[in-house]
Amino acid sequence: MKSNEVYKTMTDILKQLEDKDMFDCIKAWVKGTAAEVGWWDTVLYEVKYGNDLRKERLTSREFVYKFNKKIKFNSNDIIIDIGSGLLPVYGNIINGKEINYLPLDPLAYEYKKLYKKYNINLPVEPSFAIMEDLSSYVSEKVDYVICTNAMDHSIDPVCAIVECVKVLKKGGILLLAHLESEAEYANYDGLHQWNITNRNNELVVYNYEKETNMSKLLSDFCKVEITNIAGEGGRFWNVAKIVKDRDIDINVRLDRPSSFYVSMLSSCLMEALGNSNGLYFPCGE
Repeated sequence: MKSNEVYKTMTDILKQLEDKDMFDCIKAWVKGTAAEVGWWDTVLYEVKYGNDLRKERLTSREFVYKFNKKIKFNSNDIIIDIGSGLLPVYGNIINGKEINYLPLDPLAYEYKKLYKKYNINLPVEPSFAIMEDLSSYVSEKVDYVICTNAMDHSIDPVCAIVECVKVLKKGGILLLAHLESEAEYANYDGLHQWNITNRNNELVVYNYEKETNMSKLLSDFCKVEITNIAGEGGRFWNVAKIVKDRDIDINVRLDRPSSFYVSMLSSCLMEALGNSNGLYFPCGE
């Protein structure tokens, strides 16, 4: 990147840092992480001492993608699970061979505290990454990116989905599986700030302020398929398969560059640390 382009990029980011609404949005996201970590604390207690079915996730197991069993994963595939959560859903073995399965989550450091609290060692622990700037954390092109019921937790799912596509190889696949309109279902509580839906066989993300048709946004770069699968309690899953046809133009229509979110989030996290009474993330251990 030429020096004048770097200057323009930095100037644009600095201007957007003055965006009070977005700053407040990211501060709310930081605040919402406490509830998310607290929920996982309760889950991990039940997994450790109760009969929670997620107990199986503590051990090595076969990789299974239940939302689309037609996809044949190979043991040499590079698979990223973005927003994996504290107990990644998917296994780390295919046909008895350990695979390149990389769970990533922005709360990975908080999860490490809970692993220590309950004396738990996972076959593969999540590493830290921010969805909205995923391409900065992934050094090579990958075969699959999986996101299961986590885009609704993001700061900006439009930017996050574009970043997921960026790190794919040509022909690589982004697999999304999200419960219908999760933010509305959760009354926009905690990290549930976005909805994923299937509208006329097109992938749409929205909240009470804005809406983006991702099928149209990605149409020049990807083939997007979306369907619905019945879930529990009368709800259903929106399941999308996004196949990358060619590299995404760096100027794809986005409100903000991915680096903007790193700058904003860093600022909000530092403010949270400064307002806490100890040198640790305010969610506590």
